Amino acid sequence: MTLQSQRTPPHNLEAEKAVLGAILIETESLFSVGDFLSPSDFYKHSHRVIYQSILDLFEKNEPIDIVTLSDFLLQKKELENAGTLEYLTTIVGSVPTAANILHHAKIVHEKAVLRRIITSCTSVVTSAYQSDDVASLLDLAEAQIFDISQNRKTSEISSFKDLIMEGFDSIEKMYQNQGEISGTSTGFKDLDLLSSGLKASELIILAARPSMGKTAFATAIMEKAALENKKRVLFFSLEMSKESLVNRMLCSYARVSGHALKKGRLDEKGWLSLTDAASKLSQAHIFIDDTPSMSVLEMKTKGRRIKSKEGLDLVVIDYLQLMKASSRSSEGRHQEIAEISRGLKQLARELDVPVLALSQLSRAVESRQDKTPMLSDLRESGAIEQDADLVLMLMREEYYNPTEENKNKAQVILGKNRNGPTGRVDLVFMKEFTRFESLSHQSGD
Repeated sequence: MTLQSQRTPPHNLEAEKAVLGAILIETESLFSVGDFLSPSDFYKHSHRVIYQSILDLFEKNEPIDIVTLSDFLLQKKELENAGTLEYLTTIVGSVPTAANILHHAKIVHEKAVLRRIITSCTSVVTSAYQSDDVASLLDLAEAQIFDISQNRKTSEISSFKDLIMEGFDSIEKMYQNQGEISGTSTGFKDLDLLSSGLKASELIILAARPSMGKTAFATAIMEKAALENKKRVLFFSLEMSKESLVNRMLCSYARVSGHALKKGRLDEKGWLSLTDAASKLSQAHIFIDDTPSMSVLEMKTKGRRIKSKEGLDLVVIDYLQLMKASSRSSEGRHQEIAEISRGLKQLARELDVPVLALSQLSRAVESRQDKTPMLSDLRESGAIEQDADLVLMLMREEYYNPTEENKNKAQVILGKNRNGPTGRVDLVFMKEFTRFESLSHQSGD
């Protein structure tokens, strides 16, 4: 704190005056900078007041010049805070033309970013003197810097012509590769045909009641992506420990009973299958984080770190209701889940990877004679359905009606597909190994 107070923060008052003067000379120049330059970017308080008043006049569709601005400031009793009428005249006279406003605005914005970095780092330094929790401090530092970098990003406007050409390139690739999916394979052929795979920037919800096999289905997708397609997968396991998850994946891949392993009843054949599975799975680029009750921001910072160091193709979260919101909502958990859902969609877009988030279904399923899940069963928030690009729902009739006819039968229901058809896919659930497989795989096709 002392170091910051002894030094003047980065700023450029001449650039600030040049921006304000340019707008007062030529109102249309505001169009060049209004999408990224905010009042808080100005270092001098009077400049913040002036720029905010310019924006207010613009929103009211009022003319913007030294006369209208001074009158507006006078009405708001802000003229003194803006530095008097004489100072406004000085600002207008400080720049001969509005031609260089973009260059000057970028200087103002970059200086503001430097000040925010200093403020964030100072906050971290202060916290470091007051806390011994190193892990939390590292997360705080990374989150604050990441937040600054994200706030700098703005989406550029694209012409329809350019978008058509870019879009047609991807359409042409699909045409040339007919029969191939455009996204990451789920490992289930019939599901891939319906969904075209898991696509970058999309939020995929995998929902089911407890004990339906959500985690098993998600790890099957992860296994296919990492082993066969050489994808890099980040798994946030909020429910199971890393060790439990790895043991389950090993047993599933080896087709060995996890129960037999725990009881020490594994035969030599099972042991050989396990060692072979361990050898193969160790080649997979899978990263597991079992920190409980994480927020979207924490996942964002960790995902960004993995992507920059290792590359990243898929994020899996088990499961959504165990996540924490960034702030407690007075409207209850319903609103918090809505915030988390929106955050996961933003996570998919910012990391440019598919995000597969597991979710609980409400008890309404149990109260119906037909246990087939519906979109309305998504627990705690309709925002989940709204934000998701794909909604997959698992159903095992055997769980509710354990007859010989229903043995090992399962279904995944594609209840929502933003860019394609919906439908159902029949699967096999090998309960002993906690493993899902395609019917075609079972029949040897």
